Amino acid sequence: MLRGGSILYALLIAVIVTVLSLSVLYIAYYNRLYSENFYINQELHRRVYSLLFNANNEIYNLPEKINEKYPIISNLKRNHWGAFELITATAACGSNNVTKTALCGMPMPATNKITHAAFVCNNKRYPIYLVGNTKLSGMFFFPEKGVDRGIAEAKNYTGQIPYIKGKLNKSDRDLPLLSTHFTEKTKTQYIQFYQPGDSVVSLDIYPYPDSLSNSFSHHTICYRSTQPVYIENTILKGNIIIQSEKSITLAQSSKLTDILLIAPQIKFEDEFTGNVHVLAKDSICTGKKVHLNYPSSLVIIENLKNEATISIGKENKISGMIIISGKTELKQKQIISIEDETEISGRIYCPGFVQLKGKLFGSIYCTSFTLKTSFSTYENYLLDVEINPLVLSPHYLTAPLLENEREMYKIVKWMP
Repeated sequence: MLRGGSILYALLIAVIVTVLSLSVLYIAYYNRLYSENFYINQELHRRVYSLLFNANNEIYNLPEKINEKYPIISNLKRNHWGAFELITATAACGSNNVTKTALCGMPMPATNKITHAAFVCNNKRYPIYLVGNTKLSGMFFFPEKGVDRGIAEAKNYTGQIPYIKGKLNKSDRDLPLLSTHFTEKTKTQYIQFYQPGDSVVSLDIYPYPDSLSNSFSHHTICYRSTQPVYIENTILKGNIIIQSEKSITLAQSSKLTDILLIAPQIKFEDEFTGNVHVLAKDSICTGKKVHLNYPSSLVIIENLKNEATISIGKENKISGMIIISGKTELKQKQIISIEDETEISGRIYCPGFVQLKGKLFGSIYCTSFTLKTSFSTYENYLLDVEINPLVLSPHYLTAPLLENEREMYKIVKWMP
């Protein structure tokens, strides 16, 4: 006969063995579940990155099975965010999903292609006159009359001999056209700036917050107004659009990152610093010492009046795109003016006139140059200008602008 204590010990041992056995089973089960989820998550990330790095394809939905048990449904959506392509890739498997959003662009190497030229000008009446310490490096497409020394403001040419470090070519009769895709997408976004599901807030009723961050994995937050908008003392980041039917002015105290601004007229006050994308219809103006960090874009869309002005103030540093979209037949009404001691890194496109002072590390496309001084106006003159795309990193990315640009997209910036 067993004693009562022995029975209790036996029961205790049985309970312990049972608990240990169940624990082992649970650990094995959850380890298997974790391994499956980890494997699925890895495959979802692989699929998302594959979509983004092959984003030249059109919008599509693709089923892809890991195996019969785990089907992946993937989706790629393309939109514009200023001058750049905004691409969102999603991959889902059951209750698991991964979404990544990125600004995408293309490399801007110095090659023998006109799309990657440092300088394209098709003024048919005059050569390009170089004055002062003007420095030109890279691939250049000049008008038929070429390049020559000039005199302006009692200055002669004192720069390098030969005039150009690089290759000189004859420009075509017409300026390379912006792609239809680019012009149509930017016009569409200017008009239809929000999508179904986006949050739309009227600034005429509710003020913008002191601080707001919105992920690109969420729906866009759109602030709109029928009146001029003045933005100050605020921090705004991410997937946010601010639209005004009149104008938008940015104070130095506003801190904006990745924001899209839409208005007929947009102005940056002195010493503003940020990373923004702009779609305007009439004019864009920056004050002194404005810094727009990479990748920023300033775009004036094609409009019925075909009148557009972009004025870049003194001592600016802008890294990205400066673009006027319009028709070359009305070039006198389309002007980009860049003041002294300003540094531009990226691309400039203007179907009309460009007044360029300071430095351009990148490429420029225009019909003609102009130089306005207190005493006179000179056509096709460059005074103390430096143009050199070779300064840029070979990994520098820009938006595809021209009709014949078909290079594989690369990631410009991962959007939070």
